[in-house]
Amino acid sequence: MFRPRSFRQFLSFISLALAALVPVAAASSEGVLYSFAGGNDGSLPSSTLVADKGGNLYGTTSQGGDSDSCGPFGVQSCGVVFELIPSGGTWTEKVIYSFTGQADGGTPYGGLLIDAAGHLYGTTNIGGTSGQGTVFKLTQTNGAWKETVLHSFTGGSDGALPEAGLLLKGNTLYGTTAQGGAGTSCGLFGGPCGTVFKLTRGKKGWTEKVLYSFLGGADGGVPFAGVIMDKAGNLYGVTTQYGASCCGAVFELHPKKGSWQEVTLYSFTGGNDGSYPEGGLIFGATGSLYGTASVGGASGVGTVFQLKSGKSGWTFKLLHTFTGTPDGSVPESQLIKKGNVFYGTTYNGGTGTTCGPFGGSPCGTVFSLTRGTGGWTESVVYSFAGDPDASQPQGGLILDKSGNLYGTGLTGGSTGNGAVFEITP
Repeated sequence: MFRPRSFRQFLSFISLALAALVPVAAASSEGVLYSFAGGNDGSLPSSTLVADKGGNLYGTTSQGGDSDSCGPFGVQSCGVVFELIPSGGTWTEKVIYSFTGQADGGTPYGGLLIDAAGHLYGTTNIGGTSGQGTVFKLTQTNGAWKETVLHSFTGGSDGALPEAGLLLKGNTLYGTTAQGGAGTSCGLFGGPCGTVFKLTRGKKGWTEKVLYSFLGGADGGVPFAGVIMDKAGNLYGVTTQYGASCCGAVFELHPKKGSWQEVTLYSFTGGNDGSYPEGGLIFGATGSLYGTASVGGASGVGTVFQLKSGKSGWTFKLLHTFTGTPDGSVPESQLIKKGNVFYGTTYNGGTGTTCGPFGGSPCGTVFSLTRGTGGWTESVVYSFAGDPDASQPQGGLILDKSGNLYGTGLTGGSTGNGAVFEITP
């Protein structure tokens, strides 16, 4: 599967030589809760965590586990769903499901969602009956977890290769696929451009319906992130590529007379505004949309932006341009909000010096963006150092009631296979 993410990350390493310096906030306390060993316990977590009512953390790893039947040549491990259980100041990891890469799915990139009953839902990028990915559910009974595939993508009009997590509203799940659908203008040689879909639970099980197929034109294409919904039932999201220019778009889907209509709210130009948004959107207090672009901006290594709705449409505002060192670069995750402060992660940048494709490069950051009377101020909450620290976070963050932040590093940890971390700002 073609994933342009790694190429953009390589470009960001080159751009770091041009980085300017910005102020860094006071150091925060960081601790690694669990380091993945790279075996049956999992490896390379790229997703955002979710917590249950008891404070247990759940997540996915894109590799590791019991099976080695995934990857382009069938010799790569298939990933796991894990639980982290706190007890007496320590955390214990438990694998609650190990994917085989067969009908059950494999290689989960997206995070999980948890419903009121404690059931977990997610997607796998490959596997299923057609090898094009799945939507799955995990249900716990008497301490044991059972996986059920709710939908196997065929790679046709129903979509293929989902990268993101899901949104649950009532009896309906909403999500995106990075490929598949009716579009024919995407990819290196032309092909499907991805979809937005829903899965509805009925008496006879779950039924999938494609709400929109991207065409790879002004509407965008290749959505890596999931969608969010407003109070009126409209969906919002980003595509990583295409749009009116080259470099991705922000879109809205609204239901009308039994179908869904797509409106492109903004197309990234690849200039100072940024390009290739991957992390999805969140709502602000006034209904504005906030997100990140993984590269682009004045230094070429990513931006944070706002889209505000008005009588004349949506207005784009640049909130921060990353410079690399020390403020971070390549933000690939969704933001979270607490009061007037947004938090996020960057895959690269910061002051660590042991990461990157050749070593010797920064290892990523956790950052905050604070709104004040004079505008927005970015601060580095934490710079990852690499092994045995976590490093290169691709997933987002979650907050507990005390204001502590939790997330995953794709790499780092004691063996370099990734880690779960906690930060006290």
